[in-house]
Amino acid sequence: MRTTWMVPTMVALLTGCPTGCPVPGFTGITKECGAPQAGAVPRPDGGDVQCTRINELRRQCEEQFTQSGAADIIFVIDNSGSMDMELKGIKENINRFAQDIGNSGLDFHIVMLTKKGTDAYSICVPEPLAGPSCGDHPGKFHHEDVQVESTDGPDLLLGNFPNFAFTWIRPDAKHNVIFVTDDNSALRASDFLRQASALSGLDDATYHGIIGLNANDCPDIASVGQEYIALANQTGGQLIHICCNDYGQLLSDIALGIASAALSFPLALQAVESSIHVFVEDASGRTEWFRPSWRYDATNNSITFDASSQPATGAIITVEYVTD
Repeated sequence: MRTTWMVPTMVALLTGCPTGCPVPGFTGITKECGAPQAGAVPRPDGGDVQCTRINELRRQCEEQFTQSGAADIIFVIDNSGSMDMELKGIKENINRFAQDIGNSGLDFHIVMLTKKGTDAYSICVPEPLAGPSCGDHPGKFHHEDVQVESTDGPDLLLGNFPNFAFTWIRPDAKHNVIFVTDDNSALRASDFLRQASALSGLDDATYHGIIGLNANDCPDIASVGQEYIALANQTGGQLIHICCNDYGQLLSDIALGIASAALSFPLALQAVESSIHVFVEDASGRTEWFRPSWRYDATNNSITFDASSQPATGAIITVEYVTD
C-alpha cells in the first residue's frame, strides 16, 4: 500500500519541479499536483480553411468551425490493491471536477469505468453528479461497474465501450479519456490507438493520464505509465502525478484543461495576431465578435472564447486572419 498521499514529509517530492517534471518522449503539458493550470494542448482537428495569396510570403485565410459546446469524459480507474487512497481522493472530489466542467459552459457527460461499491477498493460516486445510492444520473453520469486491474485499463475500455457508447457518447461532442493508475498498460499505445480508430468516440479522443510520471518523485508507484505518456503525447492530453495530497486541486486542474481545449479552435496555419477577426453565425445572423469575448493563444495558435460568452451550440464560427 502506498503512503505518499497522506505523509506530509513527501510534499517536497511532489513539488520538486513545479512547472512540470520532464518526461522522456512527452512534448505536451505535465503538472505537479496543485501546480497552476497551464491548459491542455488542443488537439489539432482544425476547421475548413481557404486561403488566397497576398504576396510571396503571406496569405489571407478564412477558417470555419462549428460550436459543439459539449464534452464527453470517460474515467478509467485502476481499483487494484495499491489504489485505496487514490480511489478515496477521486470519490471525495469528483463533484468538484463536474462543477468545474459545468461552470465552463460545457454540456457534459461523465462515464466512469471502475468497480462500484463502498469498500476501500471501489467507488460509490455521491450526489449531485450521481443519482441516489451510487446510481446513474440521467443525462449526466453513468457508472460502468467493472473490475479494473493494474495494467488492463485500455483493454477494458475497448471491450466495454460498446456497452455505453450509444447512450452516453455523442458524435458531436469533444471526447476525452482519463486513465487513473499507478502502473503501466499491458497494451501498447500504438496497438490501443489502432483498435480505438474503429470505434466512433474513441477514434478522435484526447487521452489524459493521472499516473506515475517518474519513480524519483513517486517512489512507491508500481511502474511509470509509459504507454499513457505516449497516448497523451499523440493526442494532446495532460499528464498529472498520481502521488498527490490534494485530489481536489488535481481534478480541478484537469477539468479546466479539458474545458479550455473543448472551447478552443486551433487554426490550421500560424496567424498574425493583429490580423484576426472572429465572426459568429447563429439564429440571429452573422456578427463580428470582439475581444475580450475571445482571445488568441499564440503558443497553440488557437482561438478560445471566454466561458461567460460562448457562442450557441451549432453556431458557425469563422476566423479570418493573415498567415505569419
